Amino acid sequence: MIHGEILAQQYSTDMYPSTGDTSDHTTSSKWVPLLLHQLLSGLVRDDVKSFAISNAVPQALRPRSVISPVVLDVSVEMDQVFESCWLVDELSQLGFSVSYDEVPGISSLCYRMASLAMCVIIQHALPSG
Repeated sequence: MIHGEILAQQYSTDMYPSTGDTSDHTTSSKWVPLLLHQLLSGLVRDDVKSFAISNAVPQALRPRSVISPVVLDVSVEMDQVFESCWLVDELSQLGFSVSYDEVPGISSLCYRMASLAMCVIIQHALPSG
């Protein structure tokens, strides 16, 4: 039943999930199929662990049609902190990360978005005239 619910779920792959999708458990829990959420909340007592596993399962089941917010964030953060292609690929093989091939594009997009946001903040802070 859970397998069928994950396969039937509509996921957007048009754009990467925002950081708000992973930091806000309410938003992210809407991303997880109901039956999977109920199963894991009964099996795993720790909410953070249940949340992480519930994001990894659809990604593992549908790797080409799902971009899990948590799995994506883990990939980028592990690359930024440890700068290890091996670590990201190992986590990817275990289902807790996207492959290292996807990380540079995501990281550069995040860097450009952060730079753009900083430029907007600076422009608003400067006196006009």
